[in-house]
Amino acid sequence: MTLIYLAIAWAAGMLLADLINPSWAALGVAGLWAVCIALLEGATAWRRRAALLSLVILAGAVRWQIAHPPLAPDDLAYYNESGPVSLEGYVASDPRPRQTRQQVVIHAEHLTTPDGQVDVSGSVLLTTPLYPQYLLGERVSLSGSLETPAILEGFDYREYLASQGIGSTMRGARVHVLPGSGGSRLARAISRMRARLRETIELIMPHPEAGLLEGIMLGTDHSLPAELEEAFRTAGLTHIVVISGYNVSILLQAWFLGSRQMMHRWAGLIAGIAMLSVFVLLVGPSPPVMRAAIMSGMSVFALLMGRRDWAPASLAFSALLMTAANPLLIHSVSFQLSITATLSLIVLQPRLAAWLDRLLKGAGSSAEGHLASILVESVVATCAAQLTTLPLAWAHFGQVSLLAVLANALVLPVQSLILVPGAIAVVLGTVAPVLGRALGYALWLPLRWTITVARTVQAIPWASLAVPHLPPVGAWALYGLLLLWIWRLPARPARDPSTPSRMSRESWVVLGWLLSVVLLWTAALAQPDGRLHVYALDVGQGDALLVRTPRGRVVLIDGGPDPLVLGSRLGEALPFWEHSLDLVLVTHADSDHTGGLAPLSSHYRIAGAIHGGSMEGNSASQAWERELKAAAVTPVLVSRGDRIRIGECLMTVLHPEAPLAHNDAQDNDRSLVILLEYGQFRMLLTGDAGRAVEDDLRNAGTSLRAAVLKVSHHGAATATSAEFMAAVHPQLAVISVGAENWYGHPAPEVLQRLAEADVTVLRTDEVGTIAIATDGERFWVEAARPAEPLTE
Repeated sequence: MTLIYLAIAWAAGMLLADLINPSWAALGVAGLWAVCIALLEGATAWRRRAALLSLVILAGAVRWQIAHPPLAPDDLAYYNESGPVSLEGYVASDPRPRQTRQQVVIHAEHLTTPDGQVDVSGSVLLTTPLYPQYLLGERVSLSGSLETPAILEGFDYREYLASQGIGSTMRGARVHVLPGSGGSRLARAISRMRARLRETIELIMPHPEAGLLEGIMLGTDHSLPAELEEAFRTAGLTHIVVISGYNVSILLQAWFLGSRQMMHRWAGLIAGIAMLSVFVLLVGPSPPVMRAAIMSGMSVFALLMGRRDWAPASLAFSALLMTAANPLLIHSVSFQLSITATLSLIVLQPRLAAWLDRLLKGAGSSAEGHLASILVESVVATCAAQLTTLPLAWAHFGQVSLLAVLANALVLPVQSLILVPGAIAVVLGTVAPVLGRALGYALWLPLRWTITVARTVQAIPWASLAVPHLPPVGAWALYGLLLLWIWRLPARPARDPSTPSRMSRESWVVLGWLLSVVLLWTAALAQPDGRLHVYALDVGQGDALLVRTPRGRVVLIDGGPDPLVLGSRLGEALPFWEHSLDLVLVTHADSDHTGGLAPLSSHYRIAGAIHGGSMEGNSASQAWERELKAAAVTPVLVSRGDRIRIGECLMTVLHPEAPLAHNDAQDNDRSLVILLEYGQFRMLLTGDAGRAVEDDLRNAGTSLRAAVLKVSHHGAATATSAEFMAAVHPQLAVISVGAENWYGHPAPEVLQRLAEADVTVLRTDEVGTIAIATDGERFWVEAARPAEPLTE
């Protein structure tokens, strides 16, 4: 208990210092007073303990004050809001993609202002376009304005960045890569290893499952599209997406079980700690990982010393050690949630389990059997974690997940099917990609199940409740009530929360058989069905169409603005074993058509590429050209009259008139216009072409009749004239557009012209991905979700 009291006193000292900001003189006087009481002759043991705790409180306050020195001229943040500056430094973190942009931490070394150059120390969070992506350790120079991080409503973004050692932000800076490298060689080596493992995961697994596996295995928190991250947040499953203590415990347990047959128990324990240390270095020292690592290390140390580990003391020690190293963690939401969730497994879960056992026995039932016991344990653990983290989630996020218990009960039991096989698949994939892919096929199903549960729960209107942010007093009051309730629950000896239940051999056999059956049926249903399939992919404010021929040939037309979204949509539309794209066709170089293309070659073999002109327009299109060059694919320029036959399908180029060696990315009238034909079915793909191109097409003498029209430029007012509509005479118009985009697409007048022409309109912002299937005569349409009118 002593360690627990010391940890509480330490945390109280830091919180008190943050609240009242005491002077050094006041801290010194208080420290002398506590020492005098402790050394006073005749002082009772109780007074000495009180004096010791007072000293620990003061030590916490001192540590907090040391971590908050006043800004000096050699601090980078000293120059926030001081106008344009230039700085030199090195990339201190792996880039974090955020849709069409990336965030990079730059550690500054030199700063140039109008008054001259000064040596500085500090980090700035740079927000810059997605391409080019920077490597950890690269030396760079930035020109722009330093800003103090904002304090957002309900979220102290400044404190969040400060806990990571970042005191400034910069947007719209001019960036130049300099020769040389900076930072730690070890950090650069670990970054290269992480990149290699990410490449392996994306090679053996399609998105979005690859992104989820990256989060589970490597702790990557930017590998899923924003809409899928929101689904996990709504369902209360965010702890699944990133490395957590539960993940670490499963990996350690698997190691200890496997090492029993290979080495002495002590050697296995020591090797396990060594493996855990490497794992922490690889995934990064996030609060949940560090907490789990310290507690696991203490457990192993206790075993080596022949003593029994006590989980509450281990938790207290890990919290004390982590906040001593970084006092700003005391305000980190991740740290607070990790500590409280772990405490729930130690204190509340055993009591809830005992209470549930009494209820079941009283009803004449019990949770017998391995699968049933694991399911019950998942429900109990989730309830405990939800109850203890509810006040924090309410206070920080103003959001309460009402179906988190159900979602976790459905998802947690399959995590052991992902973690250990996932680690094996990644290791195998680095040396033998074929073997890695074979195991990846088995992994795909539990990963897809996890994603499906998150999306299904999110789709329920009342899955998450938005509530006013709870004030700190309210959070403390709720914790007080929770403690009183826990006190009244029946207690039983606590099982170590880091050792999940194991299934019997028979249960594994049954589960393996079920997985095999589901995989075989999934594969059978995904075989080519003799129809042409065209998907208008929901990629936000951009264009991306996927064509799958009756015999399974695959063509991608444009790639939208976001690589993660494109990868996710392709993974949803194509069979999970598909690793080839027969053709990638780019209508023009705008970033909302090319932004998602560059990472394609990490998972798909690209057999050919066709462009409507040069890709000189922007950094996204240039990154795509570099990827093609690295993959030894030479793009072909096409123009009016060229025909592209893919299996049973024919694509005819209607515009431009001649190949364009140089392309103005802002000139939408240079976009490719394609007529797709299969049997009697015709679909006109207009890219971003404007009214001038439409007039030119009408005057060219070529029949424009088509059953389906892909509306130009997301429904902009500059295209889709009434005359062009009369020439095409479509039955269905598909508009690829982002929800609530600030361009105002689609334009009301375009929608009016489509309505007057009696054309059915489907928009990706309303119905998601639009799937069109045809046998060459008739066609069928299916949307990802029911149409819901957008609010004006």
